Amino acid sequence: QGGEQEARQVVLVGHSKGGLDACAACALYTDRLKGRVRGVVCVQSPYGGSAIATDLLASTALAPNLPALLEGLLSLPKGAGLGLVPPIRDLCYTERREFLCQHPLPACFPCLSFHSVTSSASSLLFAPAAYFRSRYNQNSDGLVASCDAEVPGSRAVRYSSEFDHLDAVFPPEWDQALLAPDQLSPSQKPPPLAGRLIVRTSTILRKTFKERVSAAPTSSALHEALVALMLDEDKL
Repeated sequence: QGGEQEARQVVLVGHSKGGLDACAACALYTDRLKGRVRGVVCVQSPYGGSAIATDLLASTALAPNLPALLEGLLSLPKGAGLGLVPPIRDLCYTERREFLCQHPLPACFPCLSFHSVTSSASSLLFAPAAYFRSRYNQNSDGLVASCDAEVPGSRAVRYSSEFDHLDAVFPPEWDQALLAPDQLSPSQKPPPLAGRLIVRTSTILRKTFKERVSAAPTSSALHEALVALMLDEDKL
């Protein structure tokens, strides 16, 4: 392609495990990505590891049933859930520590880490957030502990208002087609069970506790603001 497109740089924005994948790509393919990737923004990413993944796979009661549970929630065919276990295992503390010892994020890629906290009973992730507090005495967004969400050496945005792990990706207003899959056209694939449950439950919570999201940024506005902040910091 033309020289202008070849010189164009991008900022990688990853939510949750997406942030880890973005950092891993920069670490594994530094020579190819240096000069092309301007920086990385990790949004609620468990860079240090995930207590949820660690405890889930350590449970003798839950771990054997995890593939079947994932198949049910994600509407996957029987046997497909086994393929989702390795990515979850990659989030465990031991596996993360081993990977980061060999492949830390190179300093040539500026990074910004964003994390938040939830404690409201109106959050869909209230129960796991309470689990973090009771078992580990740690604040979290419901899925990622704040202490695990900062990439070493990165600029950190520690969002103080109520904002859980789902708020960064799900819109505050729902497409009615998600609430009523029967309204989809024949060419559209119905959303998985997990998506429908999140949509229905979150919609009820948002309508009941409107003060929770009255000042919360939309996911697109949040991501754009974080990219702008990272670029501004990179100029200093």
